[in-house]
Amino acid sequence: MAVAARKPENDYRHMPAASATRVYVDSRVYQSSAVPKYEPEEFEEIEELAKPSAKPAVKTRPAPKTHAAEKPRVSAAAVFFKKVGVLATVFCIAAALIGILVRYAMISAEYDAVNALKSEISQCEIDLNELNVRLSSAVNIDEAREAAERAGMDYPTAEQIVKVNGD
Repeated sequence: MAVAARKPENDYRHMPAASATRVYVDSRVYQSSAVPKYEPEEFEEIEELAKPSAKPAVKTRPAPKTHAAEKPRVSAAAVFFKKVGVLATVFCIAAALIGILVRYAMISAEYDAVNALKSEISQCEIDLNELNVRLSSAVNIDEAREAAERAGMDYPTAEQIVKVNGD
C-alpha cells in the first residue's frame, strides 16, 4: 500500500518543484509480497546442488625449486675483460675531454693574438690621423708659392699650356 505525500515547495529550496513528491511504502506489506515462500524440500535440493562433486582432483607436479642464492658462475677471464673494458671506456672519455680542453686553450690563444692585432691596428689608425693633421697644418698655399718663386718657378706661359680633349 503506497501513500503519496507532498511537502510545500519552500521546504525543498534546493530541489525543483517536480521532485518534491515522495512515495512512502508500508514495509510489512512490501516485505510479505516481495519475498517468496519456499518449502524445506526445495532447500535440500539446492544444498545438494551446491555440494562439491566427489571427483578426484587432477594432480600436478610441483614446480622445481630454484634457490635465489645460486648464481651462474662467471669465469675470471670474463670478469677481467669486463673490468678492462670499463677502464678503456673511462680512458677514452677522459682523453676526449682532455682533447676538448686543449682545443679550447688553443682557440683562446688565437683569440688573444687576434685581439692584439686589432689593438695594434687601432693604434696605427690613431697615428695616421695625427700625421694627417700635422700634414694639413704644415702645408700653407702662401708658403708653397714663395718656395716656388725662390726655386725659379713661375706660372706657365701661353705656349706652355696644352689643351687635352676629355672625350
